[in-house]
Amino acid sequence: MDDCTYYAVRSPDTADWIKDRLRTSHTPGVFDLGSLIPSGFDSLVRVLHPFTRHVPVTGRVRTELIEQENSRIPVKHQNEYEEVRWSETSEKFGTEFRPAMSAFDVLGLREESVEAADGWIYDVPLEGTLQASYLSRISNVLKLHTRKRSKGVAAVWDGLTSSFDPSRLSSSDVLEVANLPDRSYVCFAASVLDFCSQRWIAKAPWTRLTPGPAAEYVQTPHLLWPQDRAWLLVTDVGLSSTLIACTESCALDLLHTPGIETVVITRDTTLSL
Repeated sequence: MDDCTYYAVRSPDTADWIKDRLRTSHTPGVFDLGSLIPSGFDSLVRVLHPFTRHVPVTGRVRTELIEQENSRIPVKHQNEYEEVRWSETSEKFGTEFRPAMSAFDVLGLREESVEAADGWIYDVPLEGTLQASYLSRISNVLKLHTRKRSKGVAAVWDGLTSSFDPSRLSSSDVLEVANLPDRSYVCFAASVLDFCSQRWIAKAPWTRLTPGPAAEYVQTPHLLWPQDRAWLLVTDVGLSSTLIACTESCALDLLHTPGIETVVITRDTTLSL
């Protein structure tokens, strides 16, 4: 028997329940969440992927910051990156924090890396993947809000199939593609319990290292749902946030989960891009 934890789901209609509940008509040029998030859920939570910031490794700014007697930058951060919340970054750049804002709105510029007045350099969050530590914290909440926690589906955008690790696939696997209106996915049988820790990284066939500004982040599933479809997690390839459609009680728990930054939106919210 193959030593494989995640087996590809062979049925191409696995995600049809999502497709059947999506909005098919929307305003041209507007990112419509109704075409991404299916109807039928009480709440929609937006998990904001963190910014990262660091002090320049060399140059005048770094030298001045280190020489300042009352520098607010701890020594341990002088050559390291750290994660920063959107709300904190927004305050730093003097922008108004809004639930629907984009990372560029937070910085006030359409730049991927911006230096603040105090010398910290801020980098925009990663798109299309969630930090593994965030996924663990979220999964530990989501497992409490399904009656089918041991069964479900993890789906990955089919544009990444060339980077799949063949040694982690069963020899009998056939990678069927599930088509949604704007994206197609390869689906794997998975449990939300798998993602409550980070052990899945060593076995998931879609795992690949994604270069990030501070470290290397693994590719997390783009879609995740339990067998009873009690909630749906969506990390779209073009977004720097993760969306979770769920019950009101689940949303409340997510909003109070330490270590992640969350806001409540709706399917009718227009996200800035």
